[in-house]
Amino acid sequence: SNGNCLNNLARYMANSDLSDIEGTQEVLTYTIGFGPKVNTELLTSAATATKSDGSPGYFSANDYDNLLLAFQTIVQQILATSSSFVSPSISVNAFNRFSHLDQLYYALFKVDERPQWFGNVKRYKLSNGTVVDVNDVAAVDSDTGFFKETAQSWWSSGVDGDAVKDGGAAGELGLNRNVYTYTGGGTPQNALLTNGNQRVRSINDLITKAMLGDSGMSDNERSKILSWASGIDVKDADLDGSQSDGRSHMGDPLHSVPLLLNLGGTEDDMKLALFIGTNEGYLHAIDPDDGTETFSFIPPELLTNLSTFYRNEINTEHPYGLDGPISKWHNDLNHNGMLYTGDTLDSGESMYVYAAMRRGGKNYYALDVTNIDAPKYAWRILGGQGLFAELGQSWSRATHAKIKLNGTSKDVLIFGGGYDADQDDVSVRTADSEGRAIFMVDAATGAKIWQAGPAGSGDNAGSHPSLVLPQMAYSIPSEVVVIDTNRDGYGDRMYVGDMGGQLWRFDIDNDDNSGAADLVSGGVIADLAGSGTADNRRFYYPPAVAYMDDKFYLAIGSGFRAHPLDNSIHDAMFVIKDTSPLQPLQYDDSDDSGSDPDYLQYFGAAEDSYITLTSGSVTSTNNVSGDLFDATSNVLGSASGSTLTNAEAVLEEKAGWYITLNDYSTGAWSGEKVLSNAVIFDSVLMFSTFMPTQQQLSACAPDVGTARFYQIDMLNGKPYDDPETAETDESSDRTNRYVNVAKGGIPPEPVVILPPGDANPVVMVGPEKVAEAAPPNAITRTSWQVLRP
Repeated sequence: SNGNCLNNLARYMANSDLSDIEGTQEVLTYTIGFGPKVNTELLTSAATATKSDGSPGYFSANDYDNLLLAFQTIVQQILATSSSFVSPSISVNAFNRFSHLDQLYYALFKVDERPQWFGNVKRYKLSNGTVVDVNDVAAVDSDTGFFKETAQSWWSSGVDGDAVKDGGAAGELGLNRNVYTYTGGGTPQNALLTNGNQRVRSINDLITKAMLGDSGMSDNERSKILSWASGIDVKDADLDGSQSDGRSHMGDPLHSVPLLLNLGGTEDDMKLALFIGTNEGYLHAIDPDDGTETFSFIPPELLTNLSTFYRNEINTEHPYGLDGPISKWHNDLNHNGMLYTGDTLDSGESMYVYAAMRRGGKNYYALDVTNIDAPKYAWRILGGQGLFAELGQSWSRATHAKIKLNGTSKDVLIFGGGYDADQDDVSVRTADSEGRAIFMVDAATGAKIWQAGPAGSGDNAGSHPSLVLPQMAYSIPSEVVVIDTNRDGYGDRMYVGDMGGQLWRFDIDNDDNSGAADLVSGGVIADLAGSGTADNRRFYYPPAVAYMDDKFYLAIGSGFRAHPLDNSIHDAMFVIKDTSPLQPLQYDDSDDSGSDPDYLQYFGAAEDSYITLTSGSVTSTNNVSGDLFDATSNVLGSASGSTLTNAEAVLEEKAGWYITLNDYSTGAWSGEKVLSNAVIFDSVLMFSTFMPTQQQLSACAPDVGTARFYQIDMLNGKPYDDPETAETDESSDRTNRYVNVAKGGIPPEPVVILPPGDANPVVMVGPEKVAEAAPPNAITRTSWQVLRP
């Protein structure tokens, strides 16, 4: 009929199962108008009939270059897949400290060839070890590891399946949003964001064209950009003919993991708040009850990116924004784990949220969210200048700790010096020019208290002392692990790795009254890299730490996070025994009043605390030259007789062990690497790895690589063998250390969830349940309360 049925046929093919092959097989239609005689209306209608996700389906081309570009764009859209690289967000139940809530929150994103990527946060539930949707039906496809097409997440009005854009928190965005920034300049002093001066909207003259990055833009364009940023669909993205309705779009949380805050309330009516950062520069605060946005905050330094996202021009680089980790500090004065008791704020208490930028910049931002409906911009740290000149890209999660400074209790944040982007381009171990530091700041004000780094990297004057460490030559994007070894409520130990493959330990002397200058001592306790390309191991993530057999065990895996497809580096998982971290712990009996408890006290680091261990030559065969035992071959699990006895004796004498991430059958190195945090639970080491696949598995799908989940005995590197569930001894076969994760791509870290009730702990990698962490010995949960004056 002269082509007039094209749009109807396109709609039919997009909404019908066209094959007997298992699953739904549909056809999406793309159209290109080429030449002078084009029925633009018909071609647009045909493409619009199938492209419900908002990406363009109709392209116009009048020459060779534009035609080629149209084909390239279409292929990119076909290959783009929905994805989730982050772990599920969960929260400890404030009314039962021994269990988590059953709510799971996932951050999702979908790449695009334009700057705007689709992002979302969706809620599901963990029921009897299974992820279920709002209808209490299994939500994850066990074959693909992603959400079923038939699943309906919380907050969604209908089935949203595996579509990133549909439903979720993004679907709840609309008009009359509370979008804030900070226009005051200088250092904020708890600025109330609900003040009209801080609102992102076209009538706020304090947001200038220069702040948007283009002083030469027209007044009309400035108005449209700010209206668009505040949530108005000024470009009619939903094609409904209106440019004044709400815009249901959220930017991509590429690396940002949702942070769920349990503010208290009552057990039947909990006050919860969910925070997520996106590369469009928004820090969203979401109400988990209905998915609506309470408010969002755009740091003033990221306002310049708004015009890029608004224009959304093809072949424009995707900007980074608030893509870093989010953390919190609850000033819990009465130690009940809640900010609110019922509807009443606990006297004098407060809640802060801290956001890092990752590749979006070098800054840290703090919001006071004690009153979630009236948030305050508490403070910011501007990296690369002033007292924080050494601070690189802010990858490190800001960890809260309590210390004593000059005998006074103080709440602090501790974080690594950040990432030096020059690491992206070096193939051998290379000293960095920034990020070579550990920082400690006041949690309430952001004021710098202490810093460690090489000579010249910090300010040694006055109240900003630096611990000078010549070996700190490599940037530290990792989170810093802070431990209270003697359980007196104050952090006294820190562990962290760096881009040079070094593992550091620092000891905090809370009993020293000479000020910050002598507060911390530290040094390298393991050097696990070398000068060659194969030995250029990097530590982007912190060690997992456990106290067993009167010593601290540290597990840390290496991997080139900036280049996950690299296969030149021989990466490994290392376990270090820190055998002399402190002098023997003693009870403080100086108080003869009989008051309890008598806390264990810190008596200073041992003289040999910072001896540097090495791994020797990391190969595929047992190594005897270094300080660590090569457990790769699993001789401890497979050998017997004198061979086993001798191996056990060698392990006992070593300061730890490691396994190489090479092919067990051929010994070849395939680029397998650790790209997330490791977890230790009940003496079992758990971690995930990524391996770029060497060959295309299907001509109809992109190669996304192989994801694995490992379970290993923490003491000796053998495959974990659960005596309650295993029918045979599985510890003898080293391939039993891991299972492949159904969903390929870079896997997030394993998360151990303690469900309410008596159910076994569940281990999740993204949306997949990979194990039930049933301990070999039954654990009985009990609790008590200590009332303090």
